[in-house]
Amino acid sequence: SSDLIIIPNLLHHIDDIDLLLRQVKKILKPGGILYLFEPLVRELHQIPDDFIRYTPFGLEAKLKKLNFRKKEINYCGGPFSVIAYSWDQALQYLPTKLRSHYTKWFYENEFQKLIELDNKYKKNKIRPNSKFPMSFSLNFING
Repeated sequence: SSDLIIIPNLLHHIDDIDLLLRQVKKILKPGGILYLFEPLVRELHQIPDDFIRYTPFGLEAKLKKLNFRKKEINYCGGPFSVIAYSWDQALQYLPTKLRSHYTKWFYENEFQKLIELDNKYKKNKIRPNSKFPMSFSLNFING
């Protein structure tokens, strides 16, 4: 039995998450902590082994059915880091010469501005019940 199980950036590669979570439940001591980290924004990768994206609320619902208690949800990044990540991923589709040019331009001129916008503007002004993080982490207690 374990006091802590960490599952970083992996759930979206597991075909049968319910089976995985049941196994975690068996291994984790009562009162033990399950730490999960998952992306919300991500390209299809490691094809064909990229199956599903969960929100923290979807994972919370699954874990509650197994008698896990939520301890904490943390969000990473925001809408402007999503733009930065998407730009970085899009650069990989360009031929080498163009990729080099636009990579240099982006990181010298725009990247830091996007991160500053993320740090300054944290709430959606139009839809207050929305978030746009890059990823999230969850801490749950077994039992």
